[in-house]
Amino acid sequence: MNRILLLLLILPATAWTETQTIAGANDTRIVVAADEGARAFHQQWGYAPAIRAGDFVVLSGIIAGPPPDAGTDVDAFKASLRRTFARLQQHLNALDASFDDVIKLNTYHVFKSPYFAGTKLEHMEAVRAIKQEFIGSATPTWTAIGVSELFTDSGLVEIEITAYAPVK
Repeated sequence: MNRILLLLLILPATAWTETQTIAGANDTRIVVAADEGARAFHQQWGYAPAIRAGDFVVLSGIIAGPPPDAGTDVDAFKASLRRTFARLQQHLNALDASFDDVIKLNTYHVFKSPYFAGTKLEHMEAVRAIKQEFIGSATPTWTAIGVSELFTDSGLVEIEITAYAPVK
């Protein structure tokens, strides 16, 4: 299972572009991973990476953490955040939404980790900076929560999103 978790951390965003319509549900679609290993992981744990229900798009948390042999400095952390935000962007786009539609952002942070050598402030500043690169001037609500660990051992932050994007 650790290999699949690692795969989810480093899988390129382009592996997340497929959607499926849920049978019997009006205007409800889910994102499914194009990569078979990631899809098996989602099926094993029984969840959808992202779902559109009417005008709302809800993204499951995606964990940012360093791939093997990556550094533990701020720049390495920012690189993992960019990969995670790119995947979030793919999920939103697959469900006809964008970062402009985001109304709620929840983030879960591991501040003390051997995978990041910076301070709590440097951690939060890195997240804020990369969030701004992708979200721009939009100001969704944001709850940031400190936790002792995430599902993946090397996870540093998990990001989940809710967007309001009326069906066109």
